[in-house]
Parts: sequence; C-alpha cells; structure tokens
Amino acid sequence: MIQQLFLQHPRSIGKGYWQHLFGAWRYAFKLQKASWSAILHGAVPAVCETTASDIVQNLYLKGQTKDANARR
Repeated sequence: MIQQLFLQHPRSIGKGYWQHLFGAWRYAFKLQKASWSAILHGAVPAVCETTASDIVQNLYLKGQTKDANARR
C-alpha cells in the first residue's frame, strides 16, 4: 500500500519521493503565481500583461522537453 501510494509514481519517472515532492510543489507555486498574475491583470489590465501565459508556456515547454528526454 505505501509503495503504491508514495513510491510507485516517483520511481516510474526516475525520481525519489522527496525529489518528486519538491518538484511538484515548485510547479504548484509557479501555477499559483500565474493565477494571481491573471487575477491582478483582470483588475488592472496594464499590469502583468503576459505573466500568466508566459509561466504556463514555460511549464508546458519544460514538460515537453522532459517527455522527449524520457523517451530517448
């Protein structure tokens, strides 16, 4: 049970538990920054004009690069 809940997925992508945890948290904080930037931009259109979309695009491209490297 512990193996399946906490270790199976991280190992399947070549990471340990803690490495996976902190990587997931980094993604979460970046997405949170994108979310708040979009909220702020909605209220004041002159600020954070591309911040949210830039963050999402960078995360997407980073994921694509990791996927391509994992297939090699």
